Amino acid sequence: MARLETGKDDEERFRRVITAAKPKIWNKQAWEEVAATWNLSKEELSSLQIQKKRHDNLQRQQKKRHEEAMHDMFKGEQKRVAEIWNRGARQDLKSHLESIQNNDGLNNTWMRELADFFSEILEKVQVARNWHGKYGAKRENDAVNEDKADYFLLTEAHNFYLKTTGRLKLTVVRQEDPELQSVGRFMDKLRRAGGEVSVQAYHEKTATTVSRPVQDVIQQWKTAKADDEVLDPPLNMLDLAAQKFSIKGVNERMTFLEELLFDIRNKIHGVGKGKIFGDMDVSTFFRIFATQWSKSPWHMDACGAITHVRLEGDGGNKPWICVIIDHLSPAEQQKVWDDFASEGPYWIPQEPAKAVVILLQPGDTLIMPPGTIHAVLTMSDSLMNGGMCWMQTNVFDHMKARAYTCENSDCTNENMPIQSEDIVLEVNGRVDQDFAAYGLQEHQINEFEKFCEIVLQSARAAKMPRGKKRKR
Repeated sequence: MARLETGKDDEERFRRVITAAKPKIWNKQAWEEVAATWNLSKEELSSLQIQKKRHDNLQRQQKKRHEEAMHDMFKGEQKRVAEIWNRGARQDLKSHLESIQNNDGLNNTWMRELADFFSEILEKVQVARNWHGKYGAKRENDAVNEDKADYFLLTEAHNFYLKTTGRLKLTVVRQEDPELQSVGRFMDKLRRAGGEVSVQAYHEKTATTVSRPVQDVIQQWKTAKADDEVLDPPLNMLDLAAQKFSIKGVNERMTFLEELLFDIRNKIHGVGKGKIFGDMDVSTFFRIFATQWSKSPWHMDACGAITHVRLEGDGGNKPWICVIIDHLSPAEQQKVWDDFASEGPYWIPQEPAKAVVILLQPGDTLIMPPGTIHAVLTMSDSLMNGGMCWMQTNVFDHMKARAYTCENSDCTNENMPIQSEDIVLEVNGRVDQDFAAYGLQEHQINEFEKFCEIVLQSARAAKMPRGKKRKR
């Protein structure tokens, strides 16, 4: 039986109980179950019920105000995006892909393989349907409700839905008057950093990256710009480090991964500054730079994390293609994952799975739940800042996606993080002590432990280098 710790303030107690309970309806039976689970007195239960009522009233008022504002901002967005995609962007992409397919000199190269793949995907992809609040859904004939939508379209000031519920769904957060970093400024920073950088090698026979001097890459880009030419092959740099940044109401409350890394580091190296990790520590925030016509086929991010990427720069829209499965049953979702594992990066999704395209505009931040299968096309030079985060109350989904990429390495374009074993042991230990605090229900524990074991075995098989051996 769970028991709230004495000394917990009202807000913390309310958060833990409400988060762990998650009944479909807050009726008398639900409250009786909460009282029994947490061993609450009548006074404690009454206090929680009052807090819940006050919380719900405030949330309803806030939602109404925000939904009205979002409706004014996003009215007609669905039609606008469909027109851009169907009347111009799709045809431009098709023409580019056909030029590669008709170039005999590119036979048996990765670039040709990517062109064949994306040509087939473009025939199946649909424009993603957005939801931007119940207010808009009631007033627009082409609007869909939150369950039928492919993604949420919210503003940074109005993303109440993520802040209040923490619901994990594909989401675009659009900033009003964003301060964007230009590609030219980014290149200046890259030049000052120097060293080498990994670049995808499109003219090779298989998917691979090569290490090139930063100065050579910058000069190649500048020369092409000066001559108003498109780089061939394009430059795609996926593993650039970045400074930490915040998305209001989103990654500021998804700090569980950072907390884990900090605690693991202290256990291994002590509480002094010492030596930090060189892998997942720097991957929690990253940067991606890609020139026109760069491409990445289907993949799933390896760390089982919530991934967020913001489109910077001074270019145009960036197509982001995702496989939508949250409208499917758990068995159907697993079938989609099994098919992807079987076919790999060049898999062609079949119904009932949906391949949809989201057109990101500069300043947009895309948030992908753990396990999102996605592919990316670049229609103009683009710079993105991104990061990975975990939610404490969602460790089941995080570990499930992490185990999947361990068992199906062809389905990800990232390597095993060196902290994988330590993270699993740390999370498993915490879940053993209080599974409800980490969003798990009792019937999920055995499956969660199976996921943990898969990741542990993969990390140990890879013989990841680690710091001082920690006492167990």
